[in-house]
Amino acid sequence: GGEATFTSELKGGSAEGKAAEVTVKVTAVASRELPELDDDFAQMASEFDTLEELKADSRKRLETTKQYDQATQA
Repeated sequence: GGEATFTSELKGGSAEGKAAEVTVKVTAVASRELPELDDDFAQMASEFDTLEELKADSRKRLETTKQYDQATQA
């Protein structure tokens, strides 16, 4: 792993606003492999057969939620 040192202004505590030298060391890098957004994903993650059906349902649900939120804020 790599190491880097830099100066940063402290954002809180009794030394707030003062400059501090900070050294960070990278000990691990994590990455996540996400599935392709395709019909296979839609079938695995939902009751829909195609990605387009899943997107349309998600869009409809978001619109309904938005309308509900607007009605309750009025």
